[in-house]
Amino acid sequence: VMRFFVLQQIMSAGADGIYGSFMGDYFLNVKGIEMVNAGFLVSLPLWGGAIGGMVGGYCNDWMIQRTGSRRWGRSTVGFLGKFFACGLMLVTIQQESAVAAGISLFVVKFFTDWSQPTVWGTCTDLGGRYSATVFGIINTTGSVGGILSPVMFGMILDYNTSEQVIDGVTQLVTNYNPLFLAVAGMYLISALTWLFIDCTKSLEHDAEW
Repeated sequence: VMRFFVLQQIMSAGADGIYGSFMGDYFLNVKGIEMVNAGFLVSLPLWGGAIGGMVGGYCNDWMIQRTGSRRWGRSTVGFLGKFFACGLMLVTIQQESAVAAGISLFVVKFFTDWSQPTVWGTCTDLGGRYSATVFGIINTTGSVGGILSPVMFGMILDYNTSEQVIDGVTQLVTNYNPLFLAVAGMYLISALTWLFIDCTKSLEHDAEW
């Protein structure tokens, strides 16, 4: 169970690295937005994540009550959040308008972060009196994903940057679509791991043996 849980966190935190490191460049240089307006668009995913986190907590509790199963209540919320985020990242690629892309990324981050309360609840369920240890493992592995992903993302962008002549001027043009596809793939892997995460398999019980 912990192997899948760790993989989920690496993929989730790694994919989220795009919002802190590359959104400014995306809106300023790819979408051609002026600095005064770019700040608002760059902040939209972060607002989406904050709101999604709050909504996700209620969804998690409701799903557990609805299904009568803590295991599938948590896994369903975790899976759907990441799965919708994956699909909506593909929608973002198709947006020509900067505002439409910003709104789309807002919704992406809403769904990817609505599973965050589920992550913390799963840590508590799995860990019992060892919850702090599980929290520490998940936070650390998430940090590893968050550190490595900007390097990988930068390599993807470098590979997809080319010189183009625009209005008689040679410029470097970066195609962000492959990066968005990579992020969508990471969200998909994160979604699939939730099908194998059984929060009722208490590590505290295993430790007693």
